[in-house]
Amino acid sequence: MATDIEQADEHFRDWMRSNLARAADHFELMVADEPHFGWRLRSISAPTRRRGNTYWLRVVTEDPRWLPGDFWTGNTDAEVFSGVAKPRVLDTTEWDGPNRRIRAEMMTVMPGRPCSATEVLRSFADLPADWWAELRRTVEVIGSTPTTRLNVNQDKVTRRVRAVVGDRVDLRDRKSVV
Repeated sequence: MATDIEQADEHFRDWMRSNLARAADHFELMVADEPHFGWRLRSISAPTRRRGNTYWLRVVTEDPRWLPGDFWTGNTDAEVFSGVAKPRVLDTTEWDGPNRRIRAEMMTVMPGRPCSATEVLRSFADLPADWWAELRRTVEVIGSTPTTRLNVNQDKVTRRVRAVVGDRVDLRDRKSVV
């Protein structure tokens, strides 16, 4: 059974690589390095080049039943933040695949180097005080920017709390109770 899952994952990785190639062709970009897969293989990204400029290309896929959703347009929605260091989305495109929706985003690349080669920081990152000060300022800007996006809703909170404490706690959303 593990072999079946491994084969299915490899087939999906190949399909995602083909989506990355299709997006690169669409934006007239050349993939410049090995791609990186995101959480549960639902995205693939790579540095790209066009006419001497470097860009970041991200391709994400989802079952159409879960669309639209805040996560689908998160990078373009983040354009609302100003005065913070972050990549900018320059262009997007979407298309349909077999039972999936695919979205590609062409973005700017941030200067500097990553603190870790993976999503987990596995060794000490010796960062200067001004780096931490800029991080605090950025978090304050993000925290003070109004949004209608939600990370969790009342149903999800209720399910998670019920799994731990059962129904001993009243979990009605107090803001909506008259």
